[in-house]
Amino acid sequence: MDMKQRVDDLIVIARRLVEIIEAENKALRAHKPAEIAACVTDKTSLSRAYESRMRGLIENHAELAEVDPAMREKLHDLGQRLKTLTDENGRLLKVALAAHNEFVGAVAQAVRQSSAGPGLYSRKGTTAVARGGREKQRAQPVSLDRTL
Repeated sequence: MDMKQRVDDLIVIARRLVEIIEAENKALRAHKPAEIAACVTDKTSLSRAYESRMRGLIENHAELAEVDPAMREKLHDLGQRLKTLTDENGRLLKVALAAHNEFVGAVAQAVRQSSAGPGLYSRKGTTAVARGGREKQRAQPVSLDRTL
């Protein structure tokens, strides 16, 4: 494959990757997990293709001089746009994950606090509820999905 075709393919991949990351960032801002999930597969496969093609471009960088300067400029601009978008995507994902973990932690805490727990008997055979107090209770088993 000649260098012009490689650059052209890379431009097509980069444009599609920009579209997907923009959509994912929009979904992250709008708190729409279904739309976020829809972007993941395409983003992953296109990212791998982009990385692979870029590696090939870097290995043959001397041949890049043969490519039309307008195409090189277009590729450079798309690369800069991708960098900006991926930086923003990382920040948004970090915030979304932190918010999700905080929510899961709050739910777990609420479950622990509201759980009546097992009826613990004293030596006299009465329960904590019957005595009007709360004995030390064991936590009820709870399963939480900590994925976003």
